Amino acid sequence: MGGAVRQIDSGSNGGGVGLEQINRHVLTIYLSVRSVNGYLFGVMSDTERPDLGAMAARLARRLITLEQPILAENDLSMWAYVVLSALSDEPMRTQAALARSIGADKTRLIPVLDDLQRRGLIEREPDPADRRVRLLALTPAGRDVHAVVRVAIRAAERGLLEALSTGDEQVFLRCLQVLSEGGAKPDAD
Repeated sequence: MGGAVRQIDSGSNGGGVGLEQINRHVLTIYLSVRSVNGYLFGVMSDTERPDLGAMAARLARRLITLEQPILAENDLSMWAYVVLSALSDEPMRTQAALARSIGADKTRLIPVLDDLQRRGLIEREPDPADRRVRLLALTPAGRDVHAVVRVAIRAAERGLLEALSTGDEQVFLRCLQVLSEGGAKPDAD
């Protein structure tokens, strides 16, 4: 590389890039790569890092601690918020479909649905095609409560995510989404 650098330095037009400038760029690149490699590979080796389950459990406990006061302020349980979130994404055809989509036992979900319906946050209407089936959807009041809680939770999450650079935050959120949805690799950007 020394020959190539000297050749660039002594360009024929007299205005070539100086050797000193190239050395500064090479040093900057070297230090950047070295620090990234140290960050990515030195700290998180397989033998030194905690198990994923242990890290995820600690993070889940921190998130629950952040969210509980927000939910309590809005008179919601964690499961009620999970139901409102699922129904905000799309109405569900059946209680069983909702239970599957949020990973809950359908028998434990019924009291949560009863409470949300009693409070006017969801509606359960008979399906015109099959009167035995109940269609679940948010009411306007349910949408409002969900929106207020989601904004407050996102603000609390921002406080937690401040520990990460913007780039790391984006990568973390993308990875977390992929892994929480079953681990399929996303399409290349």
